[in-house]
Amino acid sequence: MKQQITFAFAADPHVDSLHTRDWLIEDLGRIRGVEFIVIGGDLTWSGSLQEFNWYKSAIETSLVPVYSVFGGHDGNELLFSGAADAIANYRKALGNPWYAFDAGHARAMCTIPPLDFNTPGEFDYLKPEQWQMQEKWLAEEIQNLPDDKPLLMFQHMPTTRDWPAYLGLNPLAVFMGHWHLLKVWRQNGTLFASVPPISVAGYGGFPRGYFQCSLTGHDLEIRFKTLDEKPAPHFFLGQKDNSDKSEVKTSDYVWAFETGGHHFLNSPVLVDRRVYLAYVHEDIQHSTLICISVDSGQCIWKSFIKGAVFSTPVVSLDKVLVMTVDGTLRAFNLEDGIPVWTVAVDSNVHRWAMDGFSVSDELVFLRTTEHVVAIQVKDGANVWKTSFKHHDWVGSRGKPLASATCVFVPAVLGKGVTCFNRMNGEVVWETDDRDCLERLTGGLALDPSEDKLFCVAFNIKGIETPKTTEEGRSGFSYGGLIAINAKTGGIIWRNLISSHNFTHPVIAGELILLSDTVTGRLIAVDIHTGEEQWTFRSGPPIQCVSGNRRNMPGIAGAPSVFEDQVYTGAADGTVYELKLSDGKVIRQFFLGSAVHATPAVNQHLIIVPTSSGTVVAIHR
Repeated sequence: MKQQITFAFAADPHVDSLHTRDWLIEDLGRIRGVEFIVIGGDLTWSGSLQEFNWYKSAIETSLVPVYSVFGGHDGNELLFSGAADAIANYRKALGNPWYAFDAGHARAMCTIPPLDFNTPGEFDYLKPEQWQMQEKWLAEEIQNLPDDKPLLMFQHMPTTRDWPAYLGLNPLAVFMGHWHLLKVWRQNGTLFASVPPISVAGYGGFPRGYFQCSLTGHDLEIRFKTLDEKPAPHFFLGQKDNSDKSEVKTSDYVWAFETGGHHFLNSPVLVDRRVYLAYVHEDIQHSTLICISVDSGQCIWKSFIKGAVFSTPVVSLDKVLVMTVDGTLRAFNLEDGIPVWTVAVDSNVHRWAMDGFSVSDELVFLRTTEHVVAIQVKDGANVWKTSFKHHDWVGSRGKPLASATCVFVPAVLGKGVTCFNRMNGEVVWETDDRDCLERLTGGLALDPSEDKLFCVAFNIKGIETPKTTEEGRSGFSYGGLIAINAKTGGIIWRNLISSHNFTHPVIAGELILLSDTVTGRLIAVDIHTGEEQWTFRSGPPIQCVSGNRRNMPGIAGAPSVFEDQVYTGAADGTVYELKLSDGKVIRQFFLGSAVHATPAVNQHLIIVPTSSGTVVAIHR
């Protein structure tokens, strides 16, 4: 029997129209060189029979077999209508939702996993008797599985509960969707891989794409492949006039640094004529931290990291710090990139936190799903550690925020914000459950002059939200901006501002700036009232960074503010320089590739990473 197979794993197409059906047809046609494709759930938006028909007509165009996994959206119409069988439409269109097939020399199983503590707010789509039927089927599969046969498991919802183990399974890998995030990790010898959507960008601007997997014997290699076209970097940078679309001026271009085709470039930090930046490799299990000369654009040093870094490095004292998605904090020497110390807090506890630490006055403040911790920058020594139970639903980007006396920590589910004493870690206050501060997917901002804390919510309660939107799906979730009393935790005001958001608010004088990741807008609101002051909208996308519709403008990163100018990058391949006072465009620089990170700015330069893997320096 053939001992080598190549296949693709994608997820979350959310087919709900002829347009999204055609997108899926297009995407399946772009996946080449594989023997079969597995689509890991949320095949449709609501699970209606019409949507399943659209989905089925799309996968029938594939030149290789397509195997479909049940996801929660695929049962929502029936579940929420009170139907007796939430998976009936899936079965009618595609057959039984738990099944197995031979994948060359391996065995593949498609299942519906049970819920656990890390998946709050989700629903059981199977009735008790259906769970029993699936477990009986699994037991029979295990009994008939040869010991030397590699086992691949495909499911929609990730689970931290080691549920295959209790039935005696020892899978080589478990593939998942659901979170719209990108993460690969190992646990007890099993490789777990979660993929962003195939149809639109993942949360926080993760590019849409799929895993290309090669299994030789028992050796599995996976690579994440993006599905958007990747324009060549546009190096003739400069000023574009809005009226006549004149050609850019090459005098604005300073240098460009190529990372070698890596597409996961995080926001850079600019310190003392050096740029520090981390990027993730295609296997999503390794990263590189790099130091670039501001003067020449040449690499000064680079350091290889085991683990994925999806956050901005932080410079403090003589060190540069990064955190991998498993929660391991690493410090490197600022001058030469040599590792100095490593701290793994709650490393045995799986979480989806993507950006979970901050630095203030030589202390690192780090959160996990179990604790909030204060660590010394100089040596990684623990200062205090306080119990903190919460869920990292959809991979919160909300990191701790420190003031002179307190540390504020957002939680995606549960109590929205908790305030800790900076010196000893004792809890000062928690937001009231009745305030319904849930799904705080973005970061925090603090106005110390008025003791106001600002946070971004995914789907805030207490405000009547529209049933439909002008852009995107009907009834798509709205988000908002909330002002909290930093001394008491009481709500001052909450306003419906934008679609859901995964960046952090930026305070600039009397304004708060907020990037709308779904509709490609930069919104300025009054810091006292939350009322909108101006809105800037980027142009048609070159690549998708929106989590709603593929052809919508998108701004995935928070803006930078320097003096009276605002700088933001967008999916249209452009970096914009705007007036802080009214949001009018001063200059715009077309880079030829989507910008999903926050630019770094000083008095002379704008440093911008692009999705083509290029770091660009522009004269300010």
